[in-house]
Amino acid sequence: MKLKLPYQFPKSGYLLYFFVLLFSFQSYAQISCGHIEGLEFTNGHESSTLSDGGFYSIEDLPSNFYINTHIDGHSQSARYVIENLDSGATYSITENILPYTFPAGNHPWNLGNGRYRLTVSLFRFDFAIGHCDTETITFTLGDTVCSADAGTFSGISATVSGGVGNIEANPNDNVVVPDGYSKIFVLTSGDDLVIEQVNGTPNFTVEEGGKYTVHTLVYDGREDSANFLDLSIVDFGVTTGGDVLSLVTANDLCASLDVTGVSVTLEFCSADAGTLTADASEVTLVGDSATISATPDGNINVPADYSQIYVLTSGTGLVIENVSATPEFTVEGSGLYTIHTLVYDGRADSANYLDLGIVELGVTTGVDVLNLVGATGICASLDAAGAPVTVEACTADAGTITADADTVVLTNGSATISATPDGNINVPTDYSQIYVLTSGAGLVIENVSATPEFTVEGSGLYTIHTLVYDGREDSANYLDLGIVELGVTTGVDVLNLVGATGICASLDAAGAPVTVEACTADAGTITADADTVVLTNGSATISATPDGNINVPADY
Repeated sequence: MKLKLPYQFPKSGYLLYFFVLLFSFQSYAQISCGHIEGLEFTNGHESSTLSDGGFYSIEDLPSNFYINTHIDGHSQSARYVIENLDSGATYSITENILPYTFPAGNHPWNLGNGRYRLTVSLFRFDFAIGHCDTETITFTLGDTVCSADAGTFSGISATVSGGVGNIEANPNDNVVVPDGYSKIFVLTSGDDLVIEQVNGTPNFTVEEGGKYTVHTLVYDGREDSANFLDLSIVDFGVTTGGDVLSLVTANDLCASLDVTGVSVTLEFCSADAGTLTADASEVTLVGDSATISATPDGNINVPADYSQIYVLTSGTGLVIENVSATPEFTVEGSGLYTIHTLVYDGRADSANYLDLGIVELGVTTGVDVLNLVGATGICASLDAAGAPVTVEACTADAGTITADADTVVLTNGSATISATPDGNINVPTDYSQIYVLTSGAGLVIENVSATPEFTVEGSGLYTIHTLVYDGREDSANYLDLGIVELGVTTGVDVLNLVGATGICASLDAAGAPVTVEACTADAGTITADADTVVLTNGSATISATPDGNINVPADY
């Protein structure tokens, strides 16, 4: 019996159906695809036309407004893409039901003020399929009237003490800061009004003489605002108040700068101790003492007839320990030390005379000197920060090490011995760590290695030690290992060298002892109990007796 094939639609029928369908869609598109007639702000009852480049105040638009697109002809969906040109944020929706609005569903506008680029695209089918038309415009939403007002000042005062000037301005109670806005005070210098500092209060500290002006700035610092004033453009010491004002004007921003402000001129003492940099911020005691030093940074100023000395203080309290004509001192204990520069007038008949007879070493502090200068208002300069140096006791510690095996047997004339550090080593910054192999009770140095593992070629007592040392030739704690002569120098020699020079180094003298033995394993001999044995029923038992000369080492 033959299988009966199912009926199949002729291929020509498919082609005809496809052409009819394609023709229908094309005809439908040509006749029915609509276009965008215009855009508006509306709440469904009141409307305001939205045009390209327009500026609109939210207060003047219909309450609870949204954007609506007027359509002419057929469409089934529209897509909105809105970019906030101030923040860069982008929002997009697709509406499949008329009216096509942003936000969707006739919800009120919720993006606030700003500069926006709006792109509306119209489609013949749902879900943004079958493009018909596109309209792109830009517009701005903002406040109608800028109420920001920086106000004015009633006066300014300034004092100079110890090389520091303190400026305080007195604002009048006539500043206006709109909701969401900020207020700061700006300090400018010179007639060009170069911006030097900003502050939340009209108080400033300066370290150079000259003319200073305090201004008030009221501005909108919100990045998503159409009136956003980006103060990151300000380069202190370069940008001027005029630059900020030009930015506000050029972008038509709502902000207020009291350009006139209130001015004062300060005259400063020219004595300047400058700064120092420690030659080494950390120094280790050599024996019971250490030498610390610093290098001037070249920014000192010593007025005519003035003197310059260096002061050594200790601790965070800056207790004065010594003075010197050069920035180098010898100290005899660990701790924090600081080297300072002092520029002062030592002439007893001068109005700026600083009497250093008040200094009692070990008692008077650098702060006492600063307070004296400040209280009398004399012209002198102490680098209070100075060059701090931490003097440390020797923290190098070789720790301990444990042999991986206390006894090792030679194999073919050699053996590998090793040990494991116990984890209690301390290697100071810039120090090195090596392992030393010694032999015998005299600890004769046989070898050194970066790891605690050695190959030996003879029996006897060996010890693996850890050595922590400073191998830098320019260091006060330099341990010159060039003195070591393998097979001659002992670990005791190294310890004696460290002790004699007082340098900071550590050798684990006890180390990890390992005994290396020759192989004593001996099978001895054995004698058969019978030289000849006869099979009985196909089997036989044979045996032998050891001769008593076997040697079985421990653990064999």
